[in-house]
Amino acid sequence: MKNKKKVLILLASIIAVSVIILAGTKIAKNSLQNNTASSSSQSGIINDNNATAKEDKEKKESENKENAVNDSNNSKENTEKASAEKDAEAKKEEASESKKSAAVNNNLDKKSAKSSSSANAAVEKKQEAASPKTQNSEVKPEPAPPTTEPAKVEKPNFTIVDDVHQKTFISKTVEFDGSKSLEDYTKEFAGGSGAYFNNGYVVKMFNLKEKSAGPLSGWVYYVNGVKPGYGMRDCYPKKGDKIVWKFVSDGVNN
Repeated sequence: MKNKKKVLILLASIIAVSVIILAGTKIAKNSLQNNTASSSSQSGIINDNNATAKEDKEKKESENKENAVNDSNNSKENTEKASAEKDAEAKKEEASESKKSAAVNNNLDKKSAKSSSSANAAVEKKQEAASPKTQNSEVKPEPAPPTTEPAKVEKPNFTIVDDVHQKTFISKTVEFDGSKSLEDYTKEFAGGSGAYFNNGYVVKMFNLKEKSAGPLSGWVYYVNGVKPGYGMRDCYPKKGDKIVWKFVSDGVNN
């Protein structure tokens, strides 16, 4: 009897322990499931938070880009507006200057026209006062004064010079016609200067004697710039000729 009671107590204890173990296992399993669900929930919340943060970041970056674009557009618009305003101001100033210049020129034209009109009126008035008043008669124009040609200045064609001392004794215009010899003209114009002639040869004129300025010095003459090879007795100047007497230091080579 005692043994049967002990077996029953042992079985009851085993059953109780089994029940306790099963209950504990179930509780632990439920707790584990709850923890897993909680972890999943927390992970989901974290993922949701990360996604939200990422979306917020992307949204903020997009807004920043839009703001930068808007700022750039606004800056460009402001620059264009300022440039347009500056051009408009410059055109306005240019128009104002043109208007002022036109006004000044208009005033000058008016003054010039007024002055010209006054001058013309004064001239007409003076002419009317100077001209005699006639009735029923025409004013005859005064004859034009005769035109006079300017007198021709004839160049000297008979000259006597001292080529050694650079002096001119005679320079005049003579009407040569080929009827008289050069000796005749020379005696006529230089005979009173203490001249001395010897058989168609000039020994002395104007106190200048041959060989007085050197062994070859003396008087020579030229016809139209050329020294002829004959004496003055055989030279008959004609119209258009130019006679020059020169006292030179070398009568052979000059």
